[in-house]
Amino acid sequence: MKHARRCLALLAVCGASVLPAEIRIVGSDLLAPVLAPALTAWARAEERAVGTDFAGSHEGWRELQAGRADLAIISFAPGEAAPEATFVTLPFAWHVAVVLVPAHLPLEQVSLPKLAGVFGAAEGGGWKRWADLGVSGEMAARNILPRVHQPAGCLGPELFRHRVLQGRPWRADLPIRTDAKRPELETTAVAESMMLVPLPWPESSGFKALALAGAANEPACPPTAYHVQRGNYPLAWPVHVVFRREQTRELYPLLRYLLGEEAAGLCGQMNLLPAPEAVRSGAVFGLEHL
Repeated sequence: MKHARRCLALLAVCGASVLPAEIRIVGSDLLAPVLAPALTAWARAEERAVGTDFAGSHEGWRELQAGRADLAIISFAPGEAAPEATFVTLPFAWHVAVVLVPAHLPLEQVSLPKLAGVFGAAEGGGWKRWADLGVSGEMAARNILPRVHQPAGCLGPELFRHRVLQGRPWRADLPIRTDAKRPELETTAVAESMMLVPLPWPESSGFKALALAGAANEPACPPTAYHVQRGNYPLAWPVHVVFRREQTRELYPLLRYLLGEEAAGLCGQMNLLPAPEAVRSGAVFGLEHL
């Protein structure tokens, strides 16, 4: 009987050491519909215990700092202090605002002040025709028809309003579509529009993304992952993975997942531009030396 009790006690101890502690993950509420179930599925496949609470970036950062969370997937507010050296901050993805025009249009770039005249209210009549943006030929005399696609969880248009319109309202007649379906070539008006969208569209859509310049005398950069990563594209806001340095080893399997191809593939569903593969793989390599 004593032997049996000792065996049961030994099994309990061994079992406790094998079963992992729960990893507490917090993050932006914008990511919850896609990322929360994906993390639950990862935990099930890896036989890990994971708890998620995507209540918002601000709340998540507070929870992580207070020790009530192990890892946060968040965006910091403008002007917010960077995490201390006790925390590790890794690139995950970016919210971006992309400006599309018809692929045949002889226009490759535009400055943010000119975009303010197209999309903003009370901006006067200086930037209402394609010719005002330097377009010549058949389209030059036509009015610019701006449109916004802002599906649920998309931060791009708000980023545009903050950075380009500086908080001013949209123009009164601006169509804003909020459903998930892409408004692709549905009418002639859409096909000839300037559209503000959360991600670049494929070439087959008939639209192209413009390179953007912060001011008329600044270089313009397209919304590629490379330029966004380097901070050259003016309408991007990062989403970070943040955790305590001392927990690197225990969180390493989860970090590899978050920086891997599967998680990067989910970014499109969240209207995010994932970090470049080379950046993500470099971050994973760096974790091995922390």
